[in-house]
Amino acid sequence: MCDARGSESGSLLLVEDDKELASLMVRFLSRHGFQVDVASDGREGLARALSNQNDLVILDVMLPYLAGMEILRCVCGVEAESQSSSSRPVALPKTAWRD
Repeated sequence: MCDARGSESGSLLLVEDDKELASLMVRFLSRHGFQVDVASDGREGLARALSNQNDLVILDVMLPYLAGMEILRCVCGVEAESQSSSSRPVALPKTAWRD
């Protein structure tokens, strides 16, 4: 991942169905040295998240086919079962935690 000076880059998986928002986020993150892969629905997002090809997963909550929270449960469950010491962080937007 990128340190405070931005000397390293990392790879991110962005799971976002809003094409305009995804494009904006890809441009911003790419400018800061990140390689960004995009999945546009929950099924594709889950498959890519389970492939362990990214350092960080950024999930939208409301996605077609499979909700972001379900993806989170699946990814955490698989990593817990494999007893992997390299668990990846998953970021959810602040709106995910509203009541």
